Amino acid sequence: MQTPAFTSLEQRLSRAATQRLSNAMLQQQAGGVAFACTHDVTLASSSPFADIATQPTHSVSVWLPDGQSALAEGSEVILTSARWLQGCRCRITTAVETDAAGWAHFDVLPLV
Repeated sequence: MQTPAFTSLEQRLSRAATQRLSNAMLQQQAGGVAFACTHDVTLASSSPFADIATQPTHSVSVWLPDGQSALAEGSEVILTSARWLQGCRCRITTAVETDAAGWAHFDVLPLV
């Protein structure tokens, strides 16, 4: 069980990290609430499976305070980043793992 003082500091730190480190925005639906997130692309050529895995891997980390989201594997989201300025519909392809601080981590596949 976390103490209220620690929880408050943890939320403040997560909010600051989101504001400073985010490079993309994530929405569950067009016109819906947008969450700042980090978007990282790993090219298949850097994978040990480069001979069979030809698609880049798109990883997303997003802070969801108070569990404000119902993200799950198979859900569609809209990811807006430098790569997709107008946003791109993506499907979540891995389990959405949320840590104790409220950070969710998962991979997405662009639906282009």
